[in-house]
Amino acid sequence: MLEKSLSQRSRKTKFLSDRRGVAGHTESLCQKGKDAEARLLLDAVFQAISENGLLNEFYIEVLAYHYSSHRSYQIATEILKIQTELYPESPRAYVSLALEYFRQGKEKPAAKYFKKVLELDKNNSIAKQMLEKLD
Repeated sequence: MLEKSLSQRSRKTKFLSDRRGVAGHTESLCQKGKDAEARLLLDAVFQAISENGLLNEFYIEVLAYHYSSHRSYQIATEILKIQTELYPESPRAYVSLALEYFRQGKEKPAAKYFKKVLELDKNNSIAKQMLEKLD
């Protein structure tokens, strides 16, 4: 029973890493500058994931890392923005978004989100170290 349930969940979320499926379409929209349409598609994907009980911060970060490692930085950033919307009180969500901006060389938004981390967790060592690097 458990094996069957896991298999069904796996099939339902396979499209996230399949470049021909929804994820590939999202990437194509981003490349064409259709950011609003891409965001709507990502929102629909996250709704489906949530309905299947698979949504959590770790899953979101793995998904974003997948895109970042394949140089789909815009999608990775949008996914991490969704994470901050779903988990607005989570320092982890803002650290992930700030680090993604930092990796892309976008220092101003990186600093903004590292500061947000410190608003939520004044002792966050990652945010403190990264802000020192950015100064």
